[in-house]
Amino acid sequence: MRAPQPTQIALSEVTKRYDERVVLDRISFTVKPGERIGVIGDNGSGKSTLLKIIAGREDADAGEVTVVAPGGVGYLAQTLDLPPRATVGDAVDLALAELRDLEARMRRAEADLTEETFDAYSDLIARFEARGGYQADARVDIALHGLGLPGLDRRRPLGTLSGGERSRLALAATLASAPELLLLDEPTNDLDDQAVSWLEQHLRGHRGTVIAITHDRVFLERITATILETEAGAVTRYGDGYDGYLAAKAAARRRRLQEYEDWRTELARNHSLVESNAVRLAAIPRKSSLAIFGSAAFRARSRGHGAMGRIRNAKSRLAELTGNPVAPPPTPLRFTATITSATGNPANLTTDDPAPTTPTPFTTADTTATPHTDTATSTTPATPTATPHTDTATSTTPATPTATPHTDTAAPRTPATPASGDHARAVSTIGNAAKIASVAIGDRVPRTAAGPAAPLAELAGVRVGDRLDVPGLRIRPGERLLVTGPNGAGKSTLIRVLAGELRPDAGQVRLAGRVGHLRQEETPWRPGLTVLDAFAAGRPGDAAEHAGTLLSLGLFRRADLRLRIGELSYGQRRRIELARLVTEPVDLVLLDEPTNHLSPALVEELEAALTTYQGALVVVTHDRRMRSRFTGSHLTLHEGRVTELQAA
Repeated sequence: MRAPQPTQIALSEVTKRYDERVVLDRISFTVKPGERIGVIGDNGSGKSTLLKIIAGREDADAGEVTVVAPGGVGYLAQTLDLPPRATVGDAVDLALAELRDLEARMRRAEADLTEETFDAYSDLIARFEARGGYQADARVDIALHGLGLPGLDRRRPLGTLSGGERSRLALAATLASAPELLLLDEPTNDLDDQAVSWLEQHLRGHRGTVIAITHDRVFLERITATILETEAGAVTRYGDGYDGYLAAKAAARRRRLQEYEDWRTELARNHSLVESNAVRLAAIPRKSSLAIFGSAAFRARSRGHGAMGRIRNAKSRLAELTGNPVAPPPTPLRFTATITSATGNPANLTTDDPAPTTPTPFTTADTTATPHTDTATSTTPATPTATPHTDTATSTTPATPTATPHTDTAAPRTPATPASGDHARAVSTIGNAAKIASVAIGDRVPRTAAGPAAPLAELAGVRVGDRLDVPGLRIRPGERLLVTGPNGAGKSTLIRVLAGELRPDAGQVRLAGRVGHLRQEETPWRPGLTVLDAFAAGRPGDAAEHAGTLLSLGLFRRADLRLRIGELSYGQRRRIELARLVTEPVDLVLLDEPTNHLSPALVEELEAALTTYQGALVVVTHDRRMRSRFTGSHLTLHEGRVTELQAA
């Protein structure tokens, strides 16, 4: 019989709170040596706190924490806790602190070596060699090279490094320490695809235990075998990796839906019992004139006989059911489109072939069909009118034929109702953009009964300083476009131009219909606003009237609606922006890094919502899974210029 594996980490009834907020509430779980665990959940749900407690960086307020790792613990925080004047070498020494301490003790023991201290000295050497202490600095260099920072000078001040470079330095040094227990908080942040692949290969070869907080679904699939989800103060364990987690969540939703349907059925059945037996009771005579004969139909009968008893039982059951209602599962996220033509009328979109007009933007498998580059070109004259933009963080922009001065404001834009009549508008035309060739991204042009559908967005000769230079681009109803490129390539600039929020220095931008935009930057809400106030901002009626809509999405609990913006994590504020976007009909959805600060489960739901969305879609994302599943057109930017455009 196989002996049970020892427990390396054990948490029992652990509670942690900050002021009045309980982050972890009496959580318990164990970890065995060699396990690879992914920790997921919304921002602010306690993931980083959990890792800090295991690492011994913070103490629990209650409960017991046991960690057994004689081979050392390596902890990677999200930020490097060193001042700008510290050097790269200081950061390396901090990550290798356990090895540096072992080495210092070895040197002291060597200096005072006696027969009595020889065994202790030998033990120090054995521990140092087991950790590969002599090769630690070489491993740092190897890791820096694998993570995209080759030849980094150890004397270089940290203040001269970017945030991403500091993160990669800290990760490289932590991995080089070769500890028995690795605790990594968002290790894939600031890594390109090549660096993430190197990290995954390194972790697969790690002989110890790995616990990693991450939003990277591909990383979860490839590295982890167990998922810990933090939610509402609890920690739930799921086996069989990320696929097992998704299967368990789907099964839980089906169970909850079945329980809700069973509750509704039972409620309706007892209502029916009350009504039918009330009718039956009304048919029983209150008094029979021949009851004294005491036989057959003339026998005296109590009105409490039969029907009244059943009514009492049904009413009692109704009270029990209504007193303990079963809530339905949250309504899945769903984007809606107004789908209007350039004249403001509903557009009955068709295509030249029998395939559906609106392609599915994501596949269910981790593969993408090889696109082709057969694109169409045409000439587009400039339009001598211009409209302004308003900088917001999450906006739903109605089309309007009027022009007003350009304004930049920190206040969130309030949604407006669609304008009637002509929805087309020229956002800006500056400089000479006549006869600029523009590229239609789709190989199948959507059509209406009157001919090809008018573009929802059209750029011609657009230039924004040295950040963006696009000769031409058209996006028609129902088309999907994925925009990729390195940091600083101009992706967010392009999205802002398409949203009508950034005025180009030259060129023409023409939009038609309503535009919804989810940005990387968060909305500058006033800290005193509640969640419900922010969601309802600019919408007709009292804020309380919108509570049902927000709660139905499952993004917030009822108690969360009273929380102030200043009390929320970035991820929770991001949920408000997402909720506003999905509850406003728009023709064109612009998503700039939509997976940032969202839990993997919510990202899966977001992808499913986009799959059924009938409008046009433009996505900028570093999320590997979202990119691999995307089946629309693909535009690549480099240094502000279009280097490749692959049609769907």
